[in-house]
Amino acid sequence: MGAGYVIGDNTQMTAGGGQILIAPWTGTTPPVGGGYDVGYAKGKIGMAREVENLVVKSGIPKSIILQLLLGEDYKLDLPQIQVGNINNLGVAMGIEPNSEAGTPVVVAFGLTPGVSVGVFTFAPANGSDVEYIQFGPNLDDLVVKNVAEDATFVLNDDYIIVNAATGLVMATPGGALDGGGEIVHCSYQITPVAYEELLLGKVSPLKFYQIEYLHISPAGSWLLHYKFWKCQGDGSVDLSLDTEGSDVMVALAKMVALNDQAHHPSSSTVGPTGFIRLVPAALVSAYLATVTVAV
Repeated sequence: MGAGYVIGDNTQMTAGGGQILIAPWTGTTPPVGGGYDVGYAKGKIGMAREVENLVVKSGIPKSIILQLLLGEDYKLDLPQIQVGNINNLGVAMGIEPNSEAGTPVVVAFGLTPGVSVGVFTFAPANGSDVEYIQFGPNLDDLVVKNVAEDATFVLNDDYIIVNAATGLVMATPGGALDGGGEIVHCSYQITPVAYEELLLGKVSPLKFYQIEYLHISPAGSWLLHYKFWKCQGDGSVDLSLDTEGSDVMVALAKMVALNDQAHHPSSSTVGPTGFIRLVPAALVSAYLATVTVAV
């Protein structure tokens, strides 16, 4: 038994769920940064390693003298229940979602200075110190001014469009809008999504995904973090509705981890398939600060 481990130490136990992060690849290009949080899950969040060994025997009677690892497979089960998120359904089915644009909404500056319906305040989001504004889907033609509408802030110098598709705008750190909960007037256009869809019956390759799972032990407060660089699902899914209303619909993504030697070449510090980490309780907060979650 390794030094420092105590037999019967219940702080080494764990139970319960955690956070699932999924980041889609773009074709054969891996994602940059972290994945989006799939939200609530129900059931067994599984990770299993299956190995193929060559068993070498010798002597009379024969006995095993050596085992050689010939291969390994990592399989994951992700029971997602937020099926109102088209991305979750797409992961489970291995299909790229499509969306149909609705009618654009144009918000203009007021007819007189200081009068505008596009009034926003930069405020921290997701527990961070960075200040954001969430405008709406498919943001375009954004102009940001002060309350009097007589001064225009500069894109990138004062604010950054983090994600035009979701309408997320961030105050540039160190810029004129940073740190003060600044109130601004804005003109812009957003285009709501009329509907999202998964097109069925088309022959297409299964998508690649980067998958992470984060779990903090309720007994010992240590962190379990596993991450797989490149995964594919088998595409099978059962989206049954319970007519008695006693259970929720589950989109179970059954994934297989693939070797990503091209982008994560094997070394003393890198596994080409991914990693499993155990982080001590005292270091969990600092470690989680390094984990990126897509916004």
